[in-house]
Amino acid sequence: MDRLPLQALAAFHEVVRHGGVRAAARHLGIAHSAVSRRLGELERAAGAPLLQPRRHPGDAIGLTRRGQEIADAAEAAFARLHLALHREQRPAHARELVVSTTESFATRWLLPRLPAFRQAHPRTRISVSVRSDLVDLSREQVDIALRMGAGPWPNARPWMDDALVPVASPGLLRRRTPWPLKTLLDLPLLHDHDPNAAWSRWRDGPGPATLDVSQGQSFPSSHLVIEAAAQGLGVALARRRLARRELDSGVLVQPFGPYEIPLPQAYWIVMPGNGKVPAALERFVDWLQARADD
Repeated sequence: MDRLPLQALAAFHEVVRHGGVRAAARHLGIAHSAVSRRLGELERAAGAPLLQPRRHPGDAIGLTRRGQEIADAAEAAFARLHLALHREQRPAHARELVVSTTESFATRWLLPRLPAFRQAHPRTRISVSVRSDLVDLSREQVDIALRMGAGPWPNARPWMDDALVPVASPGLLRRRTPWPLKTLLDLPLLHDHDPNAAWSRWRDGPGPATLDVSQGQSFPSSHLVIEAAAQGLGVALARRRLARRELDSGVLVQPFGPYEIPLPQAYWIVMPGNGKVPAALERFVDWLQARADD
């Protein structure tokens, strides 16, 4: 078996997580030229480009199809390694639940609410395993998975609804809202790799029907596309639940008023299908269900 380019994979993983080579270099504490060399090494090993060419300096990164495939695999592998390395550090008196979910959902919904769960259930610890694919709970060291998408997932319970809404920085708009929908024709679009949040759904729904959904920058996660909108790079089609913090604070606004695309079964709780559910897991699921209206 050929040697895996582990340093190159780690560098690429950080580039995807942080949205660029320089940001990844700062996180790793190395020169950005070193990160670029490692990316080149990984592209040679993969036999294909991993990053889409940038149209303008300062544009956010976009992944090729091969790049997205390797990014997903790296995210899953590093999450499993992190879990394996730290599993023996758990105190014996505490019951730990391992929750698998995506980085965007963990960052934007789950982590801000976990302090409230810890306060209510101090003897149950929550460990978050970040990966985009659906794990097999009967084989992986995971107790429960939280997923967003069309579903249905195996052994899943419908959990929360949501809606897609265009969001933008007030600085990008420079005038009062709401705007007419045709204004979208003159604004840069920001694209999420989440297929359920594609701009084509908006074009085919509220419109305008002539919206060019091929223009604009693409981002590898819902978290990054919302951050890009907050920085004034364009208009993002975001899940309202994930953008709620910025909408509530005024960092982002909904420039087109009440228009939205409902997502009636947007989030799922995926349960183990191998017997009795532990009491700690039942408490966590009850807590999640009670947060559905947050």
